[in-house]
Amino acid sequence: MLGLEEMRPFSEASPELEWPHMDETSAYAACYTTGTTGKPKGVFYSHRDVYLHSCAIGMSAEISIRDTYCQIVPMFHALGWGLCQAATMVGARLVFPGIYTLDSLKALNKLIVDQRVMFVDKIPKTSVGKMDKKVIRKQYSNLYTE
Repeated sequence: MLGLEEMRPFSEASPELEWPHMDETSAYAACYTTGTTGKPKGVFYSHRDVYLHSCAIGMSAEISIRDTYCQIVPMFHALGWGLCQAATMVGARLVFPGIYTLDSLKALNKLIVDQRVMFVDKIPKTSVGKMDKKVIRKQYSNLYTE
């Protein structure tokens, strides 16, 4: 998290911003395989690709400005499946957990509860399912109906 001193330059910045012109087909990001099944391969995502994907994900997941989203899938993994961009697009609150391991899932669980995260993404090997669901359900008992 950024402290007050780190945020000060943002509050003192001019509210006027001149957006640069970008070709929608220009590269937004590149992702590469590790080459575990052959030669390493790379793919570029254009700004248009990411925008359209973010719209589709945001609408299908019904992400809104009222949500808090935690980015668990690494951004190098297919750009985090586009959920971070979709959440940003609708103005949802974002939580980035930083580096964690299977040994530090309790800290990740605490972060999710403390930040009142409403949805996360996950990869099975780093499964949030292994976290203490009882703690999360107790914290948000009014949201769960079983």
